[in-house]
Amino acid sequence: MIAAIVGVAGTLAAIALANARAPAAAPRRDFGDVELSARVRRLAQTQARIDQLDRMITDLEMCEPGEYHRNFKFDWQSGSENHTFEFWADGDNNTTEDLIYLARRERQKLKRSLLEQIDAMR
Repeated sequence: MIAAIVGVAGTLAAIALANARAPAAAPRRDFGDVELSARVRRLAQTQARIDQLDRMITDLEMCEPGEYHRNFKFDWQSGSENHTFEFWADGDNNTTEDLIYLARRERQKLKRSLLEQIDAMR
């Protein structure tokens, strides 16, 4: 009987010590339905952009001279004017490497942004 009491007391002491050493969990934030939906929508949009860049990088990496090439069309606005330019990627020009570099950098930025958005929800 005494051994059981000592065993329970030792277990309780170990749990108390572990809880004292463990960092306190951050309190969970409570979001309203509308705010939560907006945050989830932004997460999904960011992930969709990352997925688009992944597909673009894959297409660029597959480019081989004479076998597989792609045109990449870029649209942008400058003031009230709309502009379009197409880049030819054939695996044998600097354009292919430069577009891969830009896509990877943008993907990395979006991944950091996604992690920051997730952290902000904790």
